[in-house]
Amino acid sequence: GFVLGDLTLPLLARALRSGDEPALRAFLSEDFQGQVFTASSGKAVVAGLAEFRTWQEDDDLKQTMNRDTFSSRLLAWRAEFQELTAVAFKVMLMRPETPRVFAGPWVGSLKLRLAGRGKQGGFIERIVQFRCRLSELPEDLPDRRGWLTECVAYAARFSRSPRKLLEPMQASTGIDVDRLHDNWKREDKKNLPFLTGGTYLVDYDQDGRLDVLLTDLSGLTLYRGVG
Repeated sequence: GFVLGDLTLPLLARALRSGDEPALRAFLSEDFQGQVFTASSGKAVVAGLAEFRTWQEDDDLKQTMNRDTFSSRLLAWRAEFQELTAVAFKVMLMRPETPRVFAGPWVGSLKLRLAGRGKQGGFIERIVQFRCRLSELPEDLPDRRGWLTECVAYAARFSRSPRKLLEPMQASTGIDVDRLHDNWKREDKKNLPFLTGGTYLVDYDQDGRLDVLLTDLSGLTLYRGVG
């Protein structure tokens, strides 16, 4: 997980973010085999503020690709964005192809996520989940090339919204999140509390505006809504 997820896949994501096709191809083996869903298949759904298209294995058409066409498809997804705020490959599952034979090929699954502002306006996100095969998984994998031999998409989703659905707003609300308990900031990582507090919304003074009660290990705080 550390060698692949923390050291190697960020290099692949960096090449995709910068649009470096030679660098992308270098990670793929010469006999690479890939499959991705066709853009015309999938199920479209319009839900309120966003629209989605989803693809599932056994339900939607796929296109077989080699090293060049697969890297070109990745770059085509990259080209959908005017501004990328996130691009990442994440390990979902990985194991030796032959049980207990760690020096041979590895198989598992990866998730690709791209998100940001689209060239056609609004905000978009593309997520593709792949079954994959690695020729090997040595400690010096970040320095090697041609290690990815197969990537087959088995699920995907494309989302589009004309505006952000969520964004940080604590600065404008006056809620001081720095005073709340944070397990990540504790030096002692033993016996961390599982439940640290909660949030309750209620118009306690009945002025027609919601008020916020925060229960926290650091104490209770009641914020009065002022519109």
